[in-house]
Amino acid sequence: MFAQRLKKARKDKGLTQLQLANSLNLSRTTISGWETSQYYPTMEALVRICKELDVSADYLFGIEYKSFINVNDLPSDFIPHLQSIADYMKAKNHNV
Repeated sequence: MFAQRLKKARKDKGLTQLQLANSLNLSRTTISGWETSQYYPTMEALVRICKELDVSADYLFGIEYKSFINVNDLPSDFIPHLQSIADYMKAKNHNV
C-alpha cells in the first residue's frame, strides 16, 4: 500500500520522481525503489516525504481512522452543516 500511495501523492502534487528526489536531496532511484516496494524510507525520510507531499504517514501506510457522530439529539438544522464539514474533510483527503 505504501508504494501505491506514495506514487499517487507524488503525482497529485504534479511531481516526477526526479523532482521529488531533488527536493528531498535523494536519488531518483531511491524514489523508484520506494514506489516499487523494493525498500522503505527511514523515519527521517518519511517525515520529509510527508512534509513535501502534504500527506500524513497514516495515509501513506493506509491507516484509517473513522469518526462517528451521533446526530440523533441534534436539531435537524445542524445536520446539513455537519454534512458540509464532512464533505470538505473528504475533499481534503482526511478520513471521516
